[in-house]
Amino acid sequence: MTKSIRQDVQVIRGLAIIAVLTFHFYPNNFPNGFLGVDQFFVISGYLMCMLLKKVESDSWYTILTHFYYRRLKRILPLYFLIILLVLISIHVVLPLSKLDTNIRSAEKSLTFTSNKQESVLAKNYFEKLSQATDLFTHTWSLSVEVQFYLMVPFLFIITRHFSANSQIAVFIILGERFNSFPATPFSAGISSFVFHAFTSRSDLSFNHVFARIWQFTFGMIACLKIMTDNGDGGHGQEKVIFLDTSEGSKKLKWDNNLFKTYSNSILIVTIAITFYSTPINPLMARVTVTILTAVFIYASSNNVPVFNNLLIYTGNISFALYLVHWPLYAYWKIIGNNSHIGLFLTFIISIFISIVFHETFERWSLKLDWKRIILLIALLGSFNILALEKEEIEILIRLQNAQKSTSFEVYNNVLNKTFTNYDQVEIQNRLWQKNDFVQLAIPNIGVWVGRNHRPGLSGNGTLKFMILGSSTMANLAPVIQDECGTKAKEISQVTFPFCEPVFPTQTWHCTKQFGEYLEAVRDEKPDYLFVGGRFNSMGDPLAENITNIDFDPILAVARDQLQEYMKHVSKKIILLHAFPRPVIEEVEKLAQHFREKMTPDEIDASLNFIKLVVDSFENGYNIAKQRYGILLKECGVKCDYINYTKIFHNPKTNTVRYFNDIGLSYFTSGLHLTPIALEIARPGIKELCTKL
Repeated sequence: MTKSIRQDVQVIRGLAIIAVLTFHFYPNNFPNGFLGVDQFFVISGYLMCMLLKKVESDSWYTILTHFYYRRLKRILPLYFLIILLVLISIHVVLPLSKLDTNIRSAEKSLTFTSNKQESVLAKNYFEKLSQATDLFTHTWSLSVEVQFYLMVPFLFIITRHFSANSQIAVFIILGERFNSFPATPFSAGISSFVFHAFTSRSDLSFNHVFARIWQFTFGMIACLKIMTDNGDGGHGQEKVIFLDTSEGSKKLKWDNNLFKTYSNSILIVTIAITFYSTPINPLMARVTVTILTAVFIYASSNNVPVFNNLLIYTGNISFALYLVHWPLYAYWKIIGNNSHIGLFLTFIISIFISIVFHETFERWSLKLDWKRIILLIALLGSFNILALEKEEIEILIRLQNAQKSTSFEVYNNVLNKTFTNYDQVEIQNRLWQKNDFVQLAIPNIGVWVGRNHRPGLSGNGTLKFMILGSSTMANLAPVIQDECGTKAKEISQVTFPFCEPVFPTQTWHCTKQFGEYLEAVRDEKPDYLFVGGRFNSMGDPLAENITNIDFDPILAVARDQLQEYMKHVSKKIILLHAFPRPVIEEVEKLAQHFREKMTPDEIDASLNFIKLVVDSFENGYNIAKQRYGILLKECGVKCDYINYTKIFHNPKTNTVRYFNDIGLSYFTSGLHLTPIALEIARPGIKELCTKL
């Protein structure tokens, strides 16, 4: 059988991946490049229809087997290989502070759940793009596609005996129930678009598979309409493929009269929107590009003059380019290289590596028979699992080896554990980093983000307590409950990641949470309010035109917010004062420093650089301290404070001590107190609670 390739569709693929690349590498110049993903969804819907129509007369078992085999063969080998190589690279080049996040993301990528948000307040797609610390951010769109693959063959089997026009109607309006959200009916086609356009959850409208079904549907409608026009039920196109692997491929021609004259214009308009240098309303642009892409697929032929071999070849390598470019860009961003030349070279290197993968591994794997392809997928999958568990395996091996050596013997009563060498110290620090955010979860509730009431009170107290702020306060909440719990009839906790409670931290979700903090205090009207968060925007420098801090707009907002809190708190507000933070990369080397016979005072100096100064990434301790000092002074007797700087201050060196005498860290990579540090902070909290 002679295979044919729709070169016009490969052109769209090429343009779509170029749009995505330019958006990722040069977002300010190509702000609408994300629309390339929408084009991929339409193309995918068209391809799914083609694959299924090819075997529509076969048994349901044959349809499923054929469909999933073709999809697995096309996607998994290269996908698993690239993820494996990225996993190996992050173990080698990334610091521990960024390793765990990427390991969790890799797990979601391998299970095709990257589009699932961990919480309502997890960073959205565009926030992740701007920070570029997650090397697997881009896999969300493939997760959406694979989740669509799990649905569409079954819907096709149900409707395969319908006429083509009837199938078109079904894909527009037929309801299909999905279980992503319990007891919630979702429908395909129209209902998918309504959900995408009008849901209040921006993360769902962007990431959720149901919010994208309408785009797949447009591709499927284009496919069915072509078949209706041909009058052959699709058999005239059953030879079409989307990746040319044969030497004797030839162009496929058929007669589409509708729109044919204007197919060039349709393509040009699509390009103009996608590469327009000014941001366009996302919903309007997405709808327009989706419709234009589907119409172009329907109307075009392989003889359109604007086609050229470069765009067709770019379409051929689009999958490799999709997988390769983002990890390279993210690594460029992580290492802090802001050079325009470096960025351009990363762009070129991405293309070169993608070509190599396509011409070698991808084309080779697509020619394998089913036995070899299954073996290849199994091997790559196994290696990925080993790469994911590398840290766990290393920890187990090192723990076994550590039992055999003794350099000292120190018992830690908090951990109820004896340490005999620095390997054990290093492993303990590593485990704290690994379980950092897991340990923040409220017992019996399992989460820490949002508005909750802490369980486990004796029920004999008479006072209402509230804990308000970022993850810093979620970290401190168990100690507050331990020491104040006997006086409390209830303890409510309102905590959101990164968001300061006295100023709207300048990140994507904190403006909304700033209002929710105040709303919670108004609703609960606590007797005592614990407020805090590691300084972020509160550490921003004064504006250039301001010389007197009394006229500081940040301080003005913080004053107003604190005064609003005071109106609804009957007794006292306890503020967490600004505290200096260590250089996390240096904290990760604590055990190594001790092995090298550095004294604690020498390590203090290396961690702080200058006395009581935070790391360069989040500089601003002094100005934050000054702002909090003014707030406390103006609040008067209505306020008290917790001062980490005082708790961990080393008077001998006038620095902040971030570790104990054998190198056990007081801080995690998320800048939370470790269990031994919480015990050091406990007496101060106990003293506060005693006075309440």
